[in-house]
Amino acid sequence: MVLISKYDLLIPGEIDKNTNEFVEYVKSEFAKFGAHHFRDFQIWQISSRPKIGSSLDYGYGVEKVLIDWVTPTADNGKIGLRPDSPPPLNGREADLYLWRRLGQKENDNHHA
Repeated sequence: MVLISKYDLLIPGEIDKNTNEFVEYVKSEFAKFGAHHFRDFQIWQISSRPKIGSSLDYGYGVEKVLIDWVTPTADNGKIGLRPDSPPPLNGREADLYLWRRLGQKENDNHHA
């Protein structure tokens, strides 16, 4: 999950074109990365105390985030700590040991 806070400062139409393009680029890059590496990747936008005159309500997005955080799922407690990474090239024995223990997905059957 990526949480974009202070969203009241990034509302399309209320910011300049360059900033808007940058925000959209960052969100798309996070979305690509998240979709590739996580099953349930989400990008949330919140503004807990929007600036005076903002088009957003007080606490914008906060309730949805909190509900999502406290809603139990089948995956709770089963956080995968194994990155999908190749063994280190020219790694020291300590690096290779860590990769054998942590650097493979759990269902990989090969070892370095």
